[in-house]
Amino acid sequence: MVGLTGFTACEGDQGEMGPAGINGQDGRDGVDGQDGEDGNANVISIPWTDVTFGGFGIIRRQWFEIDDTRITQEVLDNYAVLGFIKIIGEDIVYSLPVKFPISKLILNNYLTLNTYTLHIDDEGSGPMEVPDPGVIKVRYVLIEATSMAPTGKSGHSEPSALQKMLDAGIDTTDYNAVAQYLNLE
Repeated sequence: MVGLTGFTACEGDQGEMGPAGINGQDGRDGVDGQDGEDGNANVISIPWTDVTFGGFGIIRRQWFEIDDTRITQEVLDNYAVLGFIKIIGEDIVYSLPVKFPISKLILNNYLTLNTYTLHIDDEGSGPMEVPDPGVIKVRYVLIEATSMAPTGKSGHSEPSALQKMLDAGIDTTDYNAVAQYLNLE
C-alpha cells in the first residue's frame, strides 16, 4: 500500500550575514607592452596652399593671411613656426625667412591669434614691378617649443617636440627632413 503525505513549505526569517571570507592572493602582473610610436600631438600643420602675389603693377609689400583657429594663445606662447615655400615650377623648398638676392624680395612668416601671415617685402630699395601674377605654395608647421607640465612616470618634464627633433639631428630648415621626421604627407 502506498500512502501520500502532504508537505507544506514554510519560509522563515532571513538569518544574519556570516563573516567575510579570507581575501585571495592577488594575481601576477602582466608583461609590459611595447611602447607605441611617437605621435604628433604637439604639431599643427597645413597642406601646401597656393598664394598668388603681384599681377597688378608695382608692389612694395604684401601680406597673405591664412585663418587657422588652431592658433590659440597657448600656441602663440609655446610653439615655434616652421614656414616653407615652393615656387611653382621649381623643385626647391625654401625655409622662411628667405631672401632672394636677384629680385630683392624677402619672405617671412609670423603668427597672430587665429592667423598665419606670409609677408613679402622688397629689401627697402623701393617698389618693384610684378606685372604678371606669381604663384607660390606655402606650408607651415607649428611645433611645441617649450616643455609643458611634468609628464611620464618620473614626474619630470619631457623635452618639447622641437627639442626632441633637434636632439635627433633634424635640420629644421630642411623641409624634407622635417616632413620625414614628423611623417607629414
